[in-house]
Amino acid sequence: MRKLILQIGDRELVTKITFAVASELSRRVGDPLHISREMAKEQHFSELGIAYKSSFEWNVENIVETLFIAAKAADPTITRDEIADLVIAVGFIHAQLAALTLISNIIEPNSEELQKRVGEVQNEGSAGN
Repeated sequence: MRKLILQIGDRELVTKITFAVASELSRRVGDPLHISREMAKEQHFSELGIAYKSSFEWNVENIVETLFIAAKAADPTITRDEIADLVIAVGFIHAQLAALTLISNIIEPNSEELQKRVGEVQNEGSAGN
């Protein structure tokens, strides 16, 4: 179990990352591995200028649900309405980024280091061409 504090706009949301959270996300939103894979494909193809239709789409419901599931693990008294109010207060773009950060941290605890390594490998690959 890990605690993750998400910065959403000018607010903070305390969440927990556990197997139970990942499992519940898988049932109610989408498998975190699938979501992460689709977001990586979307980013990769976007950088290449190629249109890609992801099989996972963020929407107003699953953004709130993702944040709620992880926040509820940290604070069982928090309600879905409180998370929805937070999302409305800060805006869906900030909330979506927080949800994606959460998914990234479920997949790879040290996501920043992973992204740095991926970038280095991509740079090495393009330097050889």
